[in-house]
Parts: sequence; C-alpha cells; structure tokens
Amino acid sequence: MTTTEALLDLAGRHRRAGRAGPAVETVRRYAQLEPEDHRAAHLLGTLAFEEGDFDRADCAFRHVIALTPGFPPAYRDLAVAKKRKGEGENAISVVHRAVQVDPTDADGFLLLGQLLARGEARKAFLKAVLLRPDRGQALMSLANALQLEGQFDAAELLYRATITMLPNSAEAHKNMAVALSERGSLDEAEAAIRRAVRYQPSEAAWRMALGQILLLRGRYDEGWKQYEWRWKAGTTRPRSFAQPEWAGEDMRGGVLLLHAEQGLGDTLQFCRYVSLAAARGARVVLEVQPPLKTLMTSLTGAEKVVAAGETLPPFDRHCPLLSLPRLFKTRLDTIPAPMPYLRADPMRRARWKERLAARPGLNIGLVWAGGIVTPRNAQRSIAAGRLAPLAGTPGVNFISLQKYHPGADQSPPPAELDLVDWTRELEDFSDTAALIDALDLVIAVDTAVAHVAGALGKPVWLLNRFFPCWRWLPEGNDSPWYPSLRQFRQPALDDWDSVVAEIRTALELYAAAVTADPDLITGAGCPTS
Repeated sequence: MTTTEALLDLAGRHRRAGRAGPAVETVRRYAQLEPEDHRAAHLLGTLAFEEGDFDRADCAFRHVIALTPGFPPAYRDLAVAKKRKGEGENAISVVHRAVQVDPTDADGFLLLGQLLARGEARKAFLKAVLLRPDRGQALMSLANALQLEGQFDAAELLYRATITMLPNSAEAHKNMAVALSERGSLDEAEAAIRRAVRYQPSEAAWRMALGQILLLRGRYDEGWKQYEWRWKAGTTRPRSFAQPEWAGEDMRGGVLLLHAEQGLGDTLQFCRYVSLAAARGARVVLEVQPPLKTLMTSLTGAEKVVAAGETLPPFDRHCPLLSLPRLFKTRLDTIPAPMPYLRADPMRRARWKERLAARPGLNIGLVWAGGIVTPRNAQRSIAAGRLAPLAGTPGVNFISLQKYHPGADQSPPPAELDLVDWTRELEDFSDTAALIDALDLVIAVDTAVAHVAGALGKPVWLLNRFFPCWRWLPEGNDSPWYPSLRQFRQPALDDWDSVVAEIRTALELYAAAVTADPDLITGAGCPTS
C-alpha cells in the first residue's frame, strides 16, 4: 500500500471508529496529494452528511460526479442529501440521472421508488426487483407499494419471499402482519407481528401494531397495554406537562386534565370515561378539539371543557383519553355504555324537527366520505356516485351530513337521491348533533358523525370497509361501544356495491315496518326480515 493509499485507509478507519474530526483532516491531506481521486471527495461528502451538514455534502458529491460522471453511488448520495435539504424534485432528477448512467443500478431504482409517488414508485421498485431478485429490501419495497395500492394478495407473496431471504427482519414480519390483517387472516397476522416484536422488542411501532391487532380481536387485557406504545411509535405526539400522568388512583377532589389525542371520532368514543374518572373523586377538566367543545359541555362528569389551544386551568394530574380504557381495565363485557352520554341542545333540535316536518316519511342522514386524506380514508369512504341504488327508496328522505374537506373527493351525490343539504348551517358538532337528533336514522361510513349518532343513542347504520378499524371488531353486525349501531360490512375489498344493495333492502324493510308501527323508530332501526 502506497503512502497516499495508507492515508485513505486511515481516514476510513477514523470514520468507522466515530472520529469524525481526524477522518476529515486525514482525507483532506489525501485529497491534496491526489486531487483527481474521486474517493477522497466521496468520503468527505459522506462525513459531512453524517455530521448533518447537507450543504457541504451536496457540494462534495457534485465534485465526485464532476471527477467521475459514471459513478452511480455519487448520484444516489447527492439525491439523499438534496432530499434532506428539502429539495425533493431535485433529488428525483438526480436519481433519474443515476439510472441513466447505469441502467443496471438496482440501488438507484430502489432509491427512485422511495422518492416517487405511489404508482411511479411501484414501477421503480419492480425494476429494482427485476435487476436484483435476490435483494430482500427490493422485494419488501415492492410489496409495500402493492400493499398501499390495496393489492394485499400480491404483497403477501412478496413478503413471504422477503422473509425467506431475510428471516430475522422484524420490518418484513411486521409488514406481512399488516397484509395478513387486511385480508382478514388474523391468526397469522398476530403470529407475524409477534415475530417482529421478538426480533426487535424495543421497536415501538411493532408493539403498537400488536396492540391494534389484539384490540381488533377483542383481546383487550393485553391489547390496551401494547397500545400504550403509540407514544413512542411516533404516530401520536405526547403532551409534555409538569404534572404527573394519572394512574387511576383516587383523586379526592384534585383536578384531573383529560385531553384528546387523536381524531374527532376517538374523542367522541372515549369521552364516555369522563364520568368514571369523576367517580374516583376527580374534578375533571376536559380538553377537546375546538369543533367538539360546545357538544362536550353536555357530558356528565366534566367540570370544565376547554378547546385545544385555550389556556388550561391549574390541574394536578393529566391523562390522554385513549389511555383510560387501560386504567379502567376495560374488557368487551365491561365497556361503559350508558346511552346517551352526549345530548343535543333541545332548542336546536326542535328547530330542525320543525323544518323536517315538511318532509313526510323517514328522514335519514347520509355521510359517505371521511375528512382525513390518507390511504386508509380512501378505503373507508364511498364514491358518492355509488349511492345511486338508494334513490327512490319508498317512504325515505335523505339529508346530507357530509362536510367537504380540502383534498377529499368533491364529487357530488347522484341527483336522483334528491338529497337535502343544510351542511353550511352546521358550524360545529353541536349543530350536527342537533340535526342528527332530529333525524330518524343516520347512515354513515366510519367517521366522527357515526360516533356522534352512537353517543346520542340514535339509530346509526355503519357502512364498514372489509378490514375495519380495531374498534369495530372483525365480525358481527352490532357494536359493544354503541348499542344503537348496526354494521354493514364489505364482503370483499372495495365491494361497496354489495353493502349499498344490502342497505337498500334494509331501508325498504325499515320504512315498511315503521309505517306499520311508528314506535319502532325509537329503537335501533335494524329490522332484517
């Protein structure tokens, strides 16, 4: 080994030992001696990247490319540096140049897939797999892309192939668990996620996923405990308070802050625990999302309700709402379900009743889309046009409860539904609750509106996707959380047509039954034959 080569080797050993300063100094000495050697510039870029200096890394990797235009790793590293600088489009452009320089660069296509949006990402991952079918990471990336597109059977096959290559990969087992869950294979899904936890027991995301599968299966004792890992999984941002978290002890007049942590539906479902906390001597302050504040003032046990962002009063302990089921040791047979636990304003309800009186027959609220733009939201939502078979149901009027959100499907419902839309008058959920309470029935996908109706004790029919959220359990047409709720489940992935047809039949039966016996309207509204 020459003296100059020894310097490069020494710089590498400094870097591997974590001695960044000596590594940089040594490689710079080498670069002075061998200014045309791209390896020195590349190592300097790598060291800068590891120190978080992405501008310096960007400059170094561009110098490597100037010295050696046919060196694909420099393009890939430059793209990652640009991505870390927030230059996403430039990063994609750089990787495109990398795969043009070397069309056989599987790593380049793998990185390209990680940077691109869904459909294009899948194509890039497929190219990486075709180039290197022996690369487990490429197989798993393609499987992930297919899973996001709802192709769970194909994803499962690729995950199995990945696990054959990488049997101890916790990530592969976790992703396999998700694919199996989406197909309803819950025994296998639980076994797969437990393997992920075994291989990487400190990874919070795996434990949270285990908790969700257990909750879906109704195994609440262990499920609530594992679900607490959500705070470390990064999916839920923990609140930082000087006061300690409540552990369920008797508060004896102390002030307890209970605070919302996730979506509107979660707050509506778990605010039922407020009265149980109050029964342990707590003076409860409830912090909720602003649209829920007024409605939550009807909740028993809350001494004060504040909206998120408002100044909090002094308190002694705090607890997030979704940790309360664990503290109260909730099982399927001990779910607190005093109905109703929320109440609509009687004067607002009366005004809606008066307006609805002009529409003889059953007045039924409709919600067909969620408000959060995510892949999961696309699965739970129905394209408005697919509701057309409900049109003309004898004795039925439809009232829109659908609020539109930026980025959501804005397609109008079929004109033949003759849908009445008063949603512009609904400023918050207290307005929505008053309208719901004046209706005869609510038909909704898995959104906050379904929770409002359930909490009010109103009949609500839930149009549920094939793989449901854990709170709805994997089978059955009822819900232990809401006695007035009836589920209509997809028999297969994205088969909303069967669900809508079943709803149409049930509506005809319901309308006929109510015509014969109007007292039925006070029940769950679930005649089945």
